[in-house]
Amino acid sequence: MSTRFKIGAILLSMLGAAMACASQGEPQAGAVPEENLLARDATTNAADAPPPVDAGADRADAGPCAASGLCTVFVPIDERVNVTSVSGSGVNDVWAVGTERTILHYDGVAWEKAKAIEYDASPFTMRAVWAPAPDDVWITDGPLLRHTTGWKGPNDTEWTSTALAGSLTVSPSSIGGKDGRVFVGRHFFSLRDAALVIGDGWDDAGVRDPIYTLNVGSSTGASGIWSLAATSASEVWITMVPTVPNRGAQVFRVYLEEQDAGGGDAGALPVWKLEQHDSRTPKNLYGVWGDETVVWLVGEGGTIRRMTRERVATRVFEIVPAPSIADLRGVYGFGSDDIWAVGDDATVLHWDGDTWTALATSFDGMGDKPRLFSVWGSGPNDVWIGGNGVMLHYTGVAP
Repeated sequence: MSTRFKIGAILLSMLGAAMACASQGEPQAGAVPEENLLARDATTNAADAPPPVDAGADRADAGPCAASGLCTVFVPIDERVNVTSVSGSGVNDVWAVGTERTILHYDGVAWEKAKAIEYDASPFTMRAVWAPAPDDVWITDGPLLRHTTGWKGPNDTEWTSTALAGSLTVSPSSIGGKDGRVFVGRHFFSLRDAALVIGDGWDDAGVRDPIYTLNVGSSTGASGIWSLAATSASEVWITMVPTVPNRGAQVFRVYLEEQDAGGGDAGALPVWKLEQHDSRTPKNLYGVWGDETVVWLVGEGGTIRRMTRERVATRVFEIVPAPSIADLRGVYGFGSDDIWAVGDDATVLHWDGDTWTALATSFDGMGDKPRLFSVWGSGPNDVWIGGNGVMLHYTGVAP
């Protein structure tokens, strides 16, 4: 076991504010803010589900490719399944998860759907997948974290699981990491439960050396982490789920405090720090991505914000105009001049270093366009986008 870091609980909540929120009809323990987090049409009761449809007849047949180079790719799901998260370790190892506890894998040739993991409760939405290596794949499954050492086919992929400390109503919502460190964001409805878990990988007991921190509660108008992006092993940016109507998401930077090599307590251990940043918007922020030079936020009504490394000390995000007013739900990039954002009405935006541009998709002529929730890529010419029963792929090659 590696040495645990000394963590001071970072308390931003006050009991009086929490009681006030509870009296005003805030979510109670056990509730899941499904409508705030994902599509409102996610099926949660198989008895109420519509009859099965042929996956070959869904929106993926809207057309093969658009002039932008975005192409629809067959996936063995229908429009009832929302692809909420995509991640991979390379061009031949891409994972996706979504509603109805859907797990998908792409081996460089075709997408396959994994056999559903047996679970004796309702079909939780799998909100996040993170695959930093072919033998190191993480997914969220209701109150559980699951892990596999690699894809072994639809029927033979094996999973181990763990329930993180806290009540079972505390659901992992997002996962990310860097250089062996993992960050797990959680939704919560109790001030005693931590929103962020920091660990050093996966072992037989689950998350290795987990640190539970950031008890950010109702006084901030937040009830857990919505999205996160690790920019290094010692820094992660998070957006928080709002509990107060129309209050908007909160944005925080969590970082490992640098130690003074020239003196001080030689036995002191590193401490994780929390600082709030001003997103300059009251709107909800659904996605965050960043690297060592820049952090991007996207959200409701075409909201886009940027934080360059030079501006971090100001704690104020820069407003960047967007060519769309659609809700933006996912963002991913490959540097300061190659960023992708996706959202409602089949919206796909691209940043070239100077301007955001709306890209054509094969759904542009449709009246009922799918929502797009997630975007990930192994490189500038291998970008995957998931949404309502659809998967788009960009390879950099014009049709």
